[in-house]
Amino acid sequence: MPPSSAHDHRPQRARLSPLADLKAVEVFVSVIETQSLTKAARRLGIGVSTVSKKLSELEARAEARLLNRTTRKLYVTEKGKRLYERCLKITDEIEKAETELWGQSRAPNGRLRIAAPVVLGRTQIAPLLTPFLRRYPDIRVELALSPRTADLIEEGIDVAIRLVRADQVEHGMQRICPNRRVFCASPGYLREHGEPAHPDDLAGHACLVALTNEAFDRWPYVRGRKVGSVRVSGPLVSDNVDVLRQAAIDGLGVAYLGLSLVAPDLQAGRLRQVLNGHAVQDSLIVALLPHVDFVPQRVAVFIAFLRERFGNPPPWEEQG
Repeated sequence: MPPSSAHDHRPQRARLSPLADLKAVEVFVSVIETQSLTKAARRLGIGVSTVSKKLSELEARAEARLLNRTTRKLYVTEKGKRLYERCLKITDEIEKAETELWGQSRAPNGRLRIAAPVVLGRTQIAPLLTPFLRRYPDIRVELALSPRTADLIEEGIDVAIRLVRADQVEHGMQRICPNRRVFCASPGYLREHGEPAHPDDLAGHACLVALTNEAFDRWPYVRGRKVGSVRVSGPLVSDNVDVLRQAAIDGLGVAYLGLSLVAPDLQAGRLRQVLNGHAVQDSLIVALLPHVDFVPQRVAVFIAFLRERFGNPPPWEEQG
């Protein structure tokens, strides 16, 4: 080995060079975010043994323990937390650089993992996937439909489609389109209990109530140019609109839901709209992103495609 000299100005090799293996960086970020080697492997489409190997290599280069693993849980060390923050910046900057270099000439590509409510996803989003993928053949879509609210970071979701009120729009949400709401009930319920003639009549009906953080037992309504509210109650309260929709179809009571959710049921006669013109229109369909500082190209084109197809009027307006 040649001796070093005072005139040797070559930089010393860093103890930890994350760029020496970008896959290790990606694996490390995924493990931290999912808190599981198995989930990280599934998210990245690689084997669990590969995830474990990459972590070991990264710790060897760092000469430090980054994670403490038990049979049930992963614990991130302080050094691991600091490295995670650095790695997250690295992965974001690489994706930004790729977009800047190839954004105009390179077709959107990669895996696009979408989460959506069951009924909205099945009836309105799933039919759009074929034309979307024909337009962008280099994108691979994974559509996860679930009645629960997905954890975007932990589950590796690129974009979640959600139904929210206008006052529930938060940082990180992008508006797709309005979602007109309607009062509705099954024909069987209306035959047995009669049809409400005025919004105040809802106080005497079994109402299927959406659980929210505020005054969930008061339903707003429009009468002429005035906005009022009526206190409602009934046999079922839920934070899941799919549950309320099914209960309304089953004849349990009157529901107050978005038209995008119930349009096929109205068209098929499973539900009937009541109190036409009295529903307050403050519901929106939004796209929720895990990171707002940078939107990958595959996500941006999907949101633009939804806005194009859910235009004015959206397709469910004709269905309803």
